[in-house]
Amino acid sequence: MLKITGIRLLLALHLFTVSLVWAEEGAEEIQENLTKLVEDKNCSECNLQGAKIKSPTKDELLDLTEADLSSANLEKAKFIRADLKTANFSEANLKGAKFLKSDLQEANFENADLSGAELNKALLKTANFTGAKLIGADLSDADLTEANLENADLTGAKLNFAVLKGATLTNANLTNAILSNADIRGATLDGANFKDADKSGLLYDKE
Repeated sequence: MLKITGIRLLLALHLFTVSLVWAEEGAEEIQENLTKLVEDKNCSECNLQGAKIKSPTKDELLDLTEADLSSANLEKAKFIRADLKTANFSEANLKGAKFLKSDLQEANFENADLSGAELNKALLKTANFTGAKLIGADLSDADLTEANLENADLTGAKLNFAVLKGATLTNANLTNAILSNADIRGATLDGANFKDADKSGLLYDKE
């Protein structure tokens, strides 16, 4: 019995050591990618899973305008006080990502996966979400004026108090979405699915 317990203990210690080495190597890779992103604004296909990307000061936004993060792994990453205007997030994994006090106007999220992402109060004017997955995403109070959400999956998304004036929602899936007190006046709604969506207080064009 003691011999078996000892073998199990050695195996557990070995696995723990391997996991520590993997974690250190992963952290080193992410740090290198963060440096690359800030210096070159080019981190296409980079691994930044769980990274915290923020401005070093509270008075200025971190300049990441036009940054290329296409196909990057940004799952559960946090962007804090970042200027991401016209940034490219196409095909990126942004599951559970958080954007706090960041500017995302004209950003490209085409075919990106933002399931569970936190974008509440985000500046997203004219952003491109064509074909994006926004399942369960929090877009409450977000400014999505003239944003393109064609073919986007917004199942269960929170859009309460969001501004979607002039937005394109053609063929968007808004099943079970929360649209209470949102503003969709002037939006294109051809083929949009609002099944079981909460539309209480919704502002829309009345014929």
